Formats: sequence, C-alpha cells, structure tokens
Amino acid sequence: MISPQGYFRMGSPTRHLFFDDWEIERLGGARRRWHSLRKQPEPILKPQAPWEGKIIYAYGGSLLDNFSGTGYRLYYTAMGHGLGKRSYVCLAESTDGVRFDRPKMGNFEFEGDTDNNIVFVSPDEQLASLSVVWDGADTDVRRRMKMIYTVEGETPYDCMMRAACSQDGLKFATVSIGAATLRRDGFVSLTAADEEVEVLTKVLGGEPRSELWVNASVARDGFLACEVTSPDGKALSGSSLKDCIPLQTDSTVHRLQWRRQDRGAWPDALRLRFRMKRAELFSFWFA
Repeated sequence: MISPQGYFRMGSPTRHLFFDDWEIERLGGARRRWHSLRKQPEPILKPQAPWEGKIIYAYGGSLLDNFSGTGYRLYYTAMGHGLGKRSYVCLAESTDGVRFDRPKMGNFEFEGDTDNNIVFVSPDEQLASLSVVWDGADTDVRRRMKMIYTVEGETPYDCMMRAACSQDGLKFATVSIGAATLRRDGFVSLTAADEEVEVLTKVLGGEPRSELWVNASVARDGFLACEVTSPDGKALSGSSLKDCIPLQTDSTVHRLQWRRQDRGAWPDALRLRFRMKRAELFSFWFA
C-alpha cells in the first residue's frame, strides 16, 4: 500500500516483480523484456505400469505441495483396462516439479497385486476430470483431503459428480454429496440478540442512491432501523433513526422507509447507522 509519505509499505517480505510500473517512478531508459517459457523435451510422465495402460492424464489442477514440506504431489487418472473401462487415480511425487516418481502405496489391488501407486478406485467403471484439494479447516481430520470427480453414464454427456476424501492423500474413500443452500447473501450476517446494538458504516460514496434496501431477518419482538448521516455522523434531515419505520419481518428484499415526506436528497458521501435488536442483517444496497 502507499503510505501518506508516498512510499510503499508491504506487510511481509515480498518479491517485487516488474510486470508493470506500479512501483516504478522512472525507467530511465530501461526497457521491459518479456521472456519465453522453455518447454521440456519429454513429458513429465508416460504410461509405463500395467495399471496405467496406454492413457494417463492430469486434469483439474491436482498438483499440490507434498505433506513432507519438500516437493510436489501429482494426482492423475490412469486407464489400466483401456479407454471406456475402469480407471484409477494414481499418485506421483517430485522434488522439483519436473521429474516424478511413482511411490508404491499397497492400498488397492490391480489384477491381484497391490504393488502400485493407486490411491483411489471408483465404484463406478470410469472416472474423469478429478480435482484434489487440501481443506485444513475441516475439523474431521479424516476428510482433510477432498477429491471431486465426474463419472460417465450411458453417453459421454450423461455425467454425474462424485466425491471422495482422505486423511493423508494416500488412500481415498467415497463419500455422499448433495445440494446445500443459503439464503441470498447468507454467507455471514451482523447479529443482535436481546441487547440493542448499533452499527456505523464507514463513509460510503460513488454510487447513485435515493432508496436503501436491506436483506434482514427480524424476530417478532425485535426491530431493525437505519439512520442516514453525513460523513461526520450527523443525521440527515428526514433520515434519522426516529423517522425510520422499523423493519419487523424476515425479508431478503426490503425497502427501508422514513415517515417524513420532506426527506431531503442524500449526498454522494454518507454513513449508515443501523440499530437493531433480535435481528440479523445480511446485506444492504442502494437503488
């Protein structure tokens, strides 16, 4: 960020690159030169094991940091029994992201042998388009590694999504998935319980405004009201808390109203002071 003194203050050690002139005052005759990638002569992996058949591929961004803290993990799909037959998720590891090895997991059987790097076998015949992510926020350590993949039906266009999970990323098991919903803007709310609370916004500016709308849930014995103020916090004429008609219902789209008919026009720069009790405020917007 730019400090009041005009110089950049970074919050932590940062690599400063030269894609643009964001940090450059003058180039002084220097020219920006764009460099090309150097393609490796060989692919990072070729089918070579019996369970890989003739087709292996990585799709969906499944290259992750290794748990050991050094190198990378690559999760890829192998067609051990041929195109259109049962496929497998396999693991390859690398210290430099260029040369990969196949660790022997011993977790799943292929033609009577578990000496392979297979980490998941779908109950369905063929899986594809897998994506593996690390979810450190999941309190269940058995599900910290999550995999989403597709399964083909009768035709290539008849597909469904499935999921699997793992504690360490070395052996995955299937889990049930389904739809989950939130109310509109329902990711987070400002909440007031039995005690009345007051929320004051920063100065808002730069958008047309003649009406104020809210997405809020208010209990029958609660309320939500709003005061529109100048940047210094003084209530605008006709837009005070005492003039506001309190909201006492649950609505994702509710226009706030004030009692005075001579309410003045709102300026470009203003603040909002919300006061509420036994209520949740999910969002607000101007129109």
